[in-house]
Amino acid sequence: LDLQNDLGQTALHLAVILGLPAFVCKLRAAGAGPGVQERGGHTALHLACREGQPACARHLLGPPRAPPAPETREQLESVNYDGYTPLHVAVLRKDVELVQLLLRAGADLNKAEPSCGRTPLHLAVEAQSPELAELLLRAGADPAARGYGGRTPLYSARHRPDPRLPQLLRAFGAPDPPGDSEDSEEEEDEDEEEDDDGGGDSSGVSGPPPSPKPPPKSCLSPPPPGGAPCPAPPPSLKKVS
Repeated sequence: LDLQNDLGQTALHLAVILGLPAFVCKLRAAGAGPGVQERGGHTALHLACREGQPACARHLLGPPRAPPAPETREQLESVNYDGYTPLHVAVLRKDVELVQLLLRAGADLNKAEPSCGRTPLHLAVEAQSPELAELLLRAGADPAARGYGGRTPLYSARHRPDPRLPQLLRAFGAPDPPGDSEDSEEEEDEDEEEDDDGGGDSSGVSGPPPSPKPPPKSCLSPPPPGGAPCPAPPPSLKKVS
């Protein structure tokens, strides 16, 4: 059942890609392994999230349990060759139904992907999806999580056009990082404008005016009227004895 083709795909992978939940159910019942990875490192659950197949994902995960069954936990925590879990993939696709399904199954809300350390909440903000961000926050996602560069979801939200995301994150307790608040940015802009307008130092006292440049040296004798300036005198000749 787990025989792979040249792309590393098993019958279970193909059933998910083709959107055949009945075949997924039969293959799982027959013992097809959900943890097999195809050429891109995707498991069948990754593919269900990528292709938008919640019915297939339900058959792969089985009924929700607390705690999740070991096989379900393995599927939820598996990463593809980009380091993404199925939850990361579902968030990037902005698929609310699949995200809800994965959360009910016990997916890790705060697992960071390896390239930049972004959590699913970071990805929801970057995808400009307030609905997904709120879903993750209500499920317990950390609003103050930091990526490898120290950037929080709020930092990412403030540098993107949707004004609802910063308000949502602050409502769930996301702190403004020191030196990264909107007020400090406005103050910096005002200081820059003052520097551009004033041009002097902070005491308000201007420095002494620059000394005038000396006039250019004139020729030894004035030029003839209407003529060119006189040439420099020739060097003195030594008297030959």
